[in-house]
Amino acid sequence: MPKVTAQGKTFECEVGDNLCQVLLANNVELYNGNAKIANCRGIGACGACTVRVDGKVSNRSWIETIWRLLPLSSPMADRRLACQTQVLGDVEVIKFEGFLGRGTGIVWTSEGKTERIAQMD
Repeated sequence: MPKVTAQGKTFECEVGDNLCQVLLANNVELYNGNAKIANCRGIGACGACTVRVDGKVSNRSWIETIWRLLPLSSPMADRRLACQTQVLGDVEVIKFEGFLGRGTGIVWTSEGKTERIAQMD
């Protein structure tokens, strides 16, 4: 079973599980600020679940490919939409600041929270 490490927690999931669902089920603070309320609930339309994932995951979905072409996505070449990502092996997850997680400051790493306070974009 793959191990997912995020926000100082490590837990197991099944191969192919949706990363967003795995993180939320394990009480990881996936959404920044008001994105906790205002998000697309996993259809890949908002980008609020954007994270950097290091490890074995699925290829980008067509939704992610289109989403990355938008001007808002330009600084996020190394980031994924958790709702469109399947876990295929052990992964470590990092969350960045900003409503859509497109900031440069880190909110939390796989090891845990940082000292920085996330700012809203």
